[in-house]
Amino acid sequence: MPCIRVAGTVAAVRNEADGDLHILLDLDAPYRSLLRPSNQGEELGDLVVEPVCVRAVTQADAIDVCAADPDPFPGPFPAIGQHIWMEGRYVLDLEHSGWAELHPLYRWGSG
Repeated sequence: MPCIRVAGTVAAVRNEADGDLHILLDLDAPYRSLLRPSNQGEELGDLVVEPVCVRAVTQADAIDVCAADPDPFPGPFPAIGQHIWMEGRYVLDLEHSGWAELHPLYRWGSG
């Protein structure tokens, strides 16, 4: 899948049991066509952006994966309400009804 850049406002940040973050990005109008119907509901209609293996891991099947990750995204991470751009690999998460994500997050910045 391609690496893309999107822009929007951070709506929420969630720690996940697998050590990833879910940054929910309320996309600016030019990027909303990237969203899938399954981004509604739990994901608040926002794009999921996932820096991987960046928090404590409590999910058993992710412990070894994150321990072996040679290049975790170092942070810092954006704050709720911050307008930013983000770059990552655009994918549909088939384990979660096919919602759209940037997974993993490669870089981000203000503006």
